[in-house]
Amino acid sequence: MQIIDNGPGQINYPNQQNFVYDGKIMAEYQGWSSTNSPKKNIDFNLGDAANPKVEAALGGLPEENDWLFKAEFTDRTLMKNSLSYDTYRKMGRWAPRTRFCEMIIDGQYMGVYTLMEKVKRDKNRLDISKMTAQDNSGDALTGGYIIEMNPTGAQPAWYSAFAPINDATTDYNVEFKYVY
Repeated sequence: MQIIDNGPGQINYPNQQNFVYDGKIMAEYQGWSSTNSPKKNIDFNLGDAANPKVEAALGGLPEENDWLFKAEFTDRTLMKNSLSYDTYRKMGRWAPRTRFCEMIIDGQYMGVYTLMEKVKRDKNRLDISKMTAQDNSGDALTGGYIIEMNPTGAQPAWYSAFAPINDATTDYNVEFKYVY
């Protein structure tokens, strides 16, 4: 993967040879229902099988090796996620940082994507306590969780008592899973 970023207000040209990142990645489509969309989310790690934990600062975001290119296929504005995450951060809470980018794969223009931090426990991401097997009662159980609300095909930890907001157009229930 090669990233061209000439900075704010500057034009990036696809034929440039000065890259702010130039290295191998391991990538896979991300999502369950969105993999049927023409434009797909891509979950990727910097590195390869020989060196799987390369850390780099992409798009001015803190160094890490886990990233996501969000397709925003169902959002015609391409910015609802970024806007809501930015608003939440301005309220003093944690939310993934994002950067807009244009993607070209093998010379074919793929469109505008959102480069996004993957939600994970990390000092530069979601700084929550690490839990151990001994943290099984009292105050030790009051923090350090990441819960995902998304159908993935895997067995959920529990279902919501409420219907999804798009109940008229989906057959999926609101599912919750423990990520960490």
